Amino acid sequence: MIKIILRDIGESLDLPPDIKISIERNNVMFKENADYTLPITLPLTEKNNRNLNFPLEIAAVDFGVRSYPVLVQFHGFQFVGNLKILSASKKGVNITIVMGNSELYNQIGGKNLADCFKDIVWDTFANFQNPILKWVQTLEAIMIGNNAYDLPFSVFPVVTKVNSQDEVQHRFEYIPYANLEEGGNNFLNYQSDFKVNIGDVSDNNYYYALLGRWAQTAIVNDVEVTFPIGYNVTPFLKLWWVLDNLFSFFGFEFTSNFFKTGNFEKMCVLNNTRDSLLAGKIFASHLIPDCTVSQFLDCLRFRYGCEFVLEEGTNKVNLKFYKNILKSESKNYTPKIGSNLNITYQEKQTLSLSSKKSVFGDGVKYKTFQELNHYLPNIQYCAWGTDSVPGNYFDTSFEKYYKRLDQANSSWFSTAWVDYGFDCLDFYDEDSKLPAKELKSNYTEYSELVAKQSKPVGPNNIYLDVIMHFPFISGKRNKTSNIVINGENTVIDNSDSCPIQFCYELGQNILSGSYTRGNYVGSAHIYRYGTNLSGVPNMFYAREDGLFQWFFKEYDAALRNGMHKINFKPNITDAEIVDFDFYNLLNVQGQNYIPTCLKYEITQKKINIVDCELLLVKL
Repeated sequence: MIKIILRDIGESLDLPPDIKISIERNNVMFKENADYTLPITLPLTEKNNRNLNFPLEIAAVDFGVRSYPVLVQFHGFQFVGNLKILSASKKGVNITIVMGNSELYNQIGGKNLADCFKDIVWDTFANFQNPILKWVQTLEAIMIGNNAYDLPFSVFPVVTKVNSQDEVQHRFEYIPYANLEEGGNNFLNYQSDFKVNIGDVSDNNYYYALLGRWAQTAIVNDVEVTFPIGYNVTPFLKLWWVLDNLFSFFGFEFTSNFFKTGNFEKMCVLNNTRDSLLAGKIFASHLIPDCTVSQFLDCLRFRYGCEFVLEEGTNKVNLKFYKNILKSESKNYTPKIGSNLNITYQEKQTLSLSSKKSVFGDGVKYKTFQELNHYLPNIQYCAWGTDSVPGNYFDTSFEKYYKRLDQANSSWFSTAWVDYGFDCLDFYDEDSKLPAKELKSNYTEYSELVAKQSKPVGPNNIYLDVIMHFPFISGKRNKTSNIVINGENTVIDNSDSCPIQFCYELGQNILSGSYTRGNYVGSAHIYRYGTNLSGVPNMFYAREDGLFQWFFKEYDAALRNGMHKINFKPNITDAEIVDFDFYNLLNVQGQNYIPTCLKYEITQKKINIVDCELLLVKL
């Protein structure tokens, strides 16, 4: 017998005697819609009218916003979902039931990300005489790698705005205050030249301190401005912590947090809040990008080729990757073929990854590898300073495109070259002859960078000393400011949006008791004196440690070989239908396939397979 039970009140709905529930289950890695039922018409009985809040009386209302958590029981099986009213008339109430990931995204939908963290506040030093200074000392200790503080923060230098390349001087000579002028210089976590024994660290070493441990006075537009202790010191939340708490907010458990493993544990979410400490406490909602939950998760989905999947009938969310599915051990499904295979031949494609990018150089802008090749054909890969032959190069030390000119000599310190810019995204070699399957995000999940530009010292000669990249955040967002201007307290609350950006943090490098600036890594690698800080996958698809190789190479190979579609009706048990696994390969007549869709019908007597759709995988 089939039952549809409203979970909130424990009552079942009246169903028609000949009810048939048609269910379409989809692999959300390849289908936009997840699991749902086709429309079901319920009789408008007194019980249904009452339990569904008198749908006829609200017929003019958009039923899509009305949702009822339900439990559907049939033939000893059950699934959970949300009942949605589609329409209502005297003839009955038309409903559909969404399940699985439809239920997950139905709940998180357009919710603002910061709203999910409003109740999380760190007020550790409320009873201290100077909680702001105590917070500065604590964040300094975190910055130098002291793990004694159980806080989900990273702390590292960040530049928020630079007007021109002249302001990006040798070794990043930061202007040590935040200029309130529009278009001025704004710097987070600037480190002074003053060495102190930081906070509770008792290793007898002296480290460079955050400038925010002192009140700072500056003249801005001929006005004296005082920046209090703690201003410009901002922590950055670890991504794994953000995801854990985000899903927890909606009542889900994130069981396979990939970003809690290896170097990804040091990946954090950037923010542009310059004054997170000035309330004497830290608000998690101030350290979150200005976006919806769906937009935030989309950035991760498109960046790493993954999907957040809700285990059916549970509150557990898992992370599935294209790469893992395509390389999984296949299950022999040939004996389960119950009908002829209908084959649809798909056109070969290539994968196109795109998002907002930050590229600068000698006025050259490009969006694809093909465009770059137009300016720099026949690009060769090299380590900086090792190739003195004129030509076009991608420097693997500093991750830089450049053209070496005829005037080049043997010294890489005095080199004739043209800077074609750092590219935070880079491109793998797309096959432009194939149509592209685009994975696109409209949000700035790839952090922009600022780098020292080369200084001309003579005709056709460029003097290159130290190149450093730092995470760059546009805009500003003051949340708790109490800035003193001419002796008066002035509250500044500029709510410029914070884009979705990530950064890896590798910590400081202490050599012979001396802090070496620059050991921080953003969406692309950062280098100290030409040294590659390895261990974190960067954005360079053309190299083996790049994100394309890590997460998208197999998917692109499958597209290039044609992901042909087959449809058939498998002979499988009721239990195999209900527990159908979309995230492992099936082998049919010697070929591996990814399950993409399963359609079946439930009646009072049995479960019938309508169709099963698979995609061919040839790597």
